[in-house]
Amino acid sequence: MRLIGFASLVVFVFALSGCSVRMQNLAGAAEEALFGNDDVVLTEAEIADLPYAAAYFDTETSGRIVAVLDRATELQRVYRTAGEEAFVTRFGRVISSSNMPGVPLYTSDWASDPLSCWVRQTAAQHTESNCHNSWQRTVEFGNYGSNVLRQIKVSSTFEVAAQQTYRHPDGTELQATKIVERGVFAGENFSNEFYAVNGRVVFAKHYLSKDLGYGILQEIKPFNGDL
Repeated sequence: MRLIGFASLVVFVFALSGCSVRMQNLAGAAEEALFGNDDVVLTEAEIADLPYAAAYFDTETSGRIVAVLDRATELQRVYRTAGEEAFVTRFGRVISSSNMPGVPLYTSDWASDPLSCWVRQTAAQHTESNCHNSWQRTVEFGNYGSNVLRQIKVSSTFEVAAQQTYRHPDGTELQATKIVERGVFAGENFSNEFYAVNGRVVFAKHYLSKDLGYGILQEIKPFNGDL
């Protein structure tokens, strides 16, 4: 599954920002990503020019795309590609999606995900100390309107690893707290990683499904509300 959307995304950038030389270069990068063999990679200058929050998203079976933040509601972030695909994240975890086979359609009991507590501890303004270290939920796959839906029960535990130096795609060097989640998904053992900086997740690698394996969500440009 190759999620294509960057060329239309560039058209959207043109509409917002005007057709500058740098944006023309961005369009060239899009064409290479769509018709060449490389994944989408923006330069630091191109990232600086983006007028909106965005993230990279890829899986073990798909190339990297750029997803744009469509809206933010409380602790959830809704991202869209330039096609019909959309997904919802909470502290870097994809909890639901639309038109993305193999990506969770819905995650039950998402509000009890201990990840939010562990991530908030990395922000100076939060002093939460008794975070739960286990979570059980049901993950649903399929498409709304279809009679073919399947549900999988997932359980996992959490721990905080050592601090990591992380280089953000915009070139910034960050000291991130690595949060590790281990669990079982339909008989498969998984190990997820979330890199948190001051209460936000800048990099997440977590297991999506047997079809896609791990998904990687990497912040390109942060949402102002998360800073």
